[in-house]
Amino acid sequence: MSIKNSITPARQRIAWQPSAKEEIIDFYTNRFERIFAEQAPDYVKDIGNISEWACVSYEGIFVRGIDGKGIQFNTFEDLRDFLLDNIAKAAYYGTGALFTVDIDAKDVAKTGLCELHPKFEDYEIGSAEYNTRLEYVHNIPPRGYDYCFNCIKIAVDKIYQIHDILVKIGADPETISLWFSGQGAHLECNDPDMMDLNKDVREFIASYLSLNGMPIDKVITYGQNRVFRVPGSLHGNVGRVKTRLELGEEISMERVGVVVL
Repeated sequence: MSIKNSITPARQRIAWQPSAKEEIIDFYTNRFERIFAEQAPDYVKDIGNISEWACVSYEGIFVRGIDGKGIQFNTFEDLRDFLLDNIAKAAYYGTGALFTVDIDAKDVAKTGLCELHPKFEDYEIGSAEYNTRLEYVHNIPPRGYDYCFNCIKIAVDKIYQIHDILVKIGADPETISLWFSGQGAHLECNDPDMMDLNKDVREFIASYLSLNGMPIDKVITYGQNRVFRVPGSLHGNVGRVKTRLELGEEISMERVGVVVL
């Protein structure tokens, strides 16, 4: 990727910040229902058939079912009340057999795929060199995060490439949805053939993608009891919403994930 096509600090001077408690409450009280109705696929809107719902509370507690029994709801109102009761900074749903891919901008940054800053994955966490390199990243917009805006752009570009790879191996493009996740990019696929893949095949595909320059969270593709960020939900660490992407869409950091009434 050339500097010309990247998101450089000179071109992006905005900063992000975590959502305040009042902003989260306002979002789930006044905005979430409309956004969820517009954005969420039918398989997520079918609230009662989702195997589990979970969230991270405003205090940072991961709220999830225990002893293998997931938290379940029958109505959207039940789900919204759950997120409001916990003032949820993150909301998740159980993916079941859904084929999923997650690229986090933090993984783009640490592996050195972004040319705007040095990588830091080769250094021990907390070491002087690790901290120096991480501080460099923190000084690039959006400032204070373990990635820069260009890392998000790269994550989105990579998820587009993965879409094309899955189509080439036979996945129906009509069953694939692409998402800006808040701090990266997601892919969800409900093609029956992809959903039928067992853990070993999913792990093989995840390893193939990783070895070919895709900095994915492999566990999200093949792990057991996986949860994924709810479409249309608020990522409270950055104040942005998980929203759909059109294949090849150029994202704007001023507008992506921003939803107004």
